[in-house]
Order: sequence, then C-alpha cells, then structure tokens
Amino acid sequence: MELRPRRRPKIGFVLGAGSARGWAHIGVLRALTEAGIKPDVIAGCSVGAFVGAAFSAGRLDQLEAWALALDWKRCSSSRTSACAAGSSRASA
Repeated sequence: MELRPRRRPKIGFVLGAGSARGWAHIGVLRALTEAGIKPDVIAGCSVGAFVGAAFSAGRLDQLEAWALALDWKRCSSSRTSACAAGSSRASA
C-alpha cells in the first residue's frame, strides 16, 4: 500500500458587501496573513471585491490610506461627488 503525502488544504476567502463590513475586511485580512493563513483564492461582492482585489495586488496599505482619507461626513450627504478622498470641492 502506497501512502500519498498530505497536501495542504485549499483555502478561499469570501468577502461580503456593506461599507462597514467591507472596510473591516482589511483588518481581518491583515490578521490572517500575520497568522500565516494565506488564501489560494479570494472572492468578494461590492466593497469586499474591492478589498479582495487590493489584497491580491499587494496594495492593502494604499487602499486603507485612501479609505481613511475619505470625508465620511460628505459621503453621507446627498452629494455623492463630494465623497472623493482629498476632494477640494466645497460643499454647496
């Protein structure tokens, strides 16, 4: 009887939608990476797809900096164009 070497199980991360949950994915991905858990595949919906793409591209730091620079007060107003990070437009 021939024994096969054990293979590492495939790991996939699935990231959900929703602004608060989506941005929380950044911290979760960092913690999993620090624990040595790395995905073979990653998928996401809405902001989860955005975070997953940044993670896969190795640009999580840049995405986090961009998200932290958003003017959330402006984002919650009726004028969505004022939501851009570092926007110099004054609210009308």
